[in-house]
This record gives sequence, C-alpha cells and structure tokens, in this order.
Amino acid sequence: MKKTLVALFALGSMAMAGDISYTIDNAWSLAGDSELHSSVEAALANNGDALNLNRLNNVLNGSDHAVTVTLSDMYWSVVPATVENRGMLLTSVQIVSRNDAASQLETALTVSFGGHSYTSATADYSGVPGTAQRGLITFNFNTPVDITGAEALTLTLSGAGTGGTVFQAKNEGFELHGDTATNGLWHAGIRLNVQTPEPATATLSLLALAGLAARRRRH
Repeated sequence: MKKTLVALFALGSMAMAGDISYTIDNAWSLAGDSELHSSVEAALANNGDALNLNRLNNVLNGSDHAVTVTLSDMYWSVVPATVENRGMLLTSVQIVSRNDAASQLETALTVSFGGHSYTSATADYSGVPGTAQRGLITFNFNTPVDITGAEALTLTLSGAGTGGTVFQAKNEGFELHGDTATNGLWHAGIRLNVQTPEPATATLSLLALAGLAARRRRH
C-alpha cells in the first residue's frame, strides 16, 4: 500500500507540472479587424490611443457592479484549440485598479452561471493606495471554479469601489469585445486566470486509480 501511495504522489506531481496556466481578458480590436488584443494590458499600460479610462465609482455613482463576460468573445493568451475539451479551472479573477484613493471598497467577487454562484475568498491589491499607480485587484477562490470556456459568466462586485477602473473605446476606430458595457459605453478591465491539465494528466490519474484498485483486489 505504501508503494502505491508513493506512486500516486509521483504521478500527481508529474500531472500538476504539465498543467497549462493562461489568462482570458476582455478585448479590443480595430474596426473591421478580427485580431483581438488584451484590454487589460492596454489599460495597465495606459494606452491612450485605444482606451479612455475612468474611476469605477465615478461611473457607477456608488452602486454595486455586475458585468457579464462571454469567454468565447475574449482575448486568450493561448490558442483556445490547444486546451479544448480538457476541462478548465478558474483560479482567480482580476480587475484593473487605479489606486488613487486611500482605500479599496471591493472585498469580494461572485461568479455566477448555470444557476450556481461562487464567491471569492480573498482580495489582493497591487499598486500603492493613495497614488495614481495602476494595478490589479485579484479575487482568489479557495476551490477553483470548474468551467468549459463556452459560458457567459456574470461577475458581481460587492461594492463599486474607489480604485477600480473602467474604460471605453477611444473613438470609432476601436471596438470592445467580451463583456457587457456598464452605464453606457464603460467596460471593466476583467482578467480570468485559468488552468487546464495537459492530456497526460487525466490518463495518469486513471492509471494510478486502476493500479490502486488492482492492488486492493490482490489483498
């Protein structure tokens, strides 16, 4: 039994090492061009050519914030076909933050789809409060959320926040994709952090379970 447990641990370590980590962001493109670019990266870089930026609370006037993101319309840092049909685990959600106030009001984010809701356990803030430094608010899940990549996810913040950032297309030459607009043409900078197992992961897990079952039958 001890040898079996050691083998299971070794196989599990090999499987985890092969997992693919990537991001899925809302996106922008030039009108008439099918190539998507990360809106999160553009906002973090303060790309004034593509985006206008504003405080989240200025746009929402203190109300809670909910946005729906359609994963298939977003910018993926990997080619979606490379992870198709392998299962996806959402580990955290990030929104662009402009820390130009002394505090952040967002404390939790809820992901809802298919009649189920999952609320983050912690929120981490990058950047320096009280400055104009732009960063990310990271909402972490204790247990990753199992998704397929085809869903439309509704993301709800518990507060409008003073440091959160929204953006809109700079002019008619730019188009925004992947999320619903808030209060007119304003969009939140949303990034989903996702993991997908390599094809070998499932195979190794099944082999390990089969070996354990066979060993138990012999004893």
